[in-house]
Amino acid sequence: MDLFDGIKSRRSIRQYGPDHISRSDLHTIMAAADCAPVGMGQYDRFQLIVVEDPHTLEQMENTNGATTVIIVAASKPEPMHYISAGTIVENMALAATGCHVASCVNMAALQNLPAGVIPEGFQPVVCLCLGQTRELLEPRAVDNNKILSHVIKPKQAN
Repeated sequence: MDLFDGIKSRRSIRQYGPDHISRSDLHTIMAAADCAPVGMGQYDRFQLIVVEDPHTLEQMENTNGATTVIIVAASKPEPMHYISAGTIVENMALAATGCHVASCVNMAALQNLPAGVIPEGFQPVVCLCLGQTRELLEPRAVDNNKILSHVIKPKQAN
């Protein structure tokens, strides 16, 4: 799948089957996180917490039956770190799409995390719910006018 087809195929899925994603797919998704641009190169300010334990997932809210949840946590997050967390999670979501794994970027699942999930000194910022789906993840038609755009061109010299 070429890059733009992957982008057009990526969408939020909120229902998952019971099967876990493969180790290979998880490795690919995690590797995509390491490729994300992070403000000022501060990769050490982030940690990824992969939750696959069914008991822990049951305690979390709004995971919609995901079999894997990857939490992006940051140390003392400032505005730049929230933006960087967004690039990390979107890279992982695009990689998941390329692996035909369903995903949904999620913040609601972070509301009532069980104690001990997040390492000391870190705060959860965003997470990615992952799982198998019967839905086809293939390119869709995109309305190129969904987001209003403005172009400011240089003024012509007289």
